[in-house]
Amino acid sequence: MNNDDIPLDKSGNPIEVGTYIVYGHALDRCAGLRFGKVLGIKRKPKPSYREWSITVIGYDDDSLMRRDKACGRAGILGFPDRILVIPKEWLTEEIRSALDSFVLKKGRPCE
Repeated sequence: MNNDDIPLDKSGNPIEVGTYIVYGHALDRCAGLRFGKVLGIKRKPKPSYREWSITVIGYDDDSLMRRDKACGRAGILGFPDRILVIPKEWLTEEIRSALDSFVLKKGRPCE
C-alpha cells in the first residue's frame, strides 16, 4: 500500500484500521466530539464527492440516553481531514475497553 492509499487526518497523520481517533458528530443543535476506533477503510471510486469511506465505532459519553458506552452500531466517516488520530494513552481504560470489545458484524464491510 503506497501513501496515496492511506487517508491522512487533519494533522497529516495516517489513518489506519485499529487507529484511535477523535471526530465531530451532530449533538442536538450543536456539534460534539467523540472518541472512536477505525474498523475499516475503503477508497471510493471517482467521481465521488467523498473519496474515502472510513468505518468507525464511537464512544458515546455525551448522550443523556446512552451515556458512557460504545455506540450500538458502526458509522461511516467520509472526510479524513475532519478526524484527528490520537495515541491510545489519551483514552481511559474504560473507553479503550469499550471500543476494543466492539465487533463489526460479518457482511458489513466499509460502505
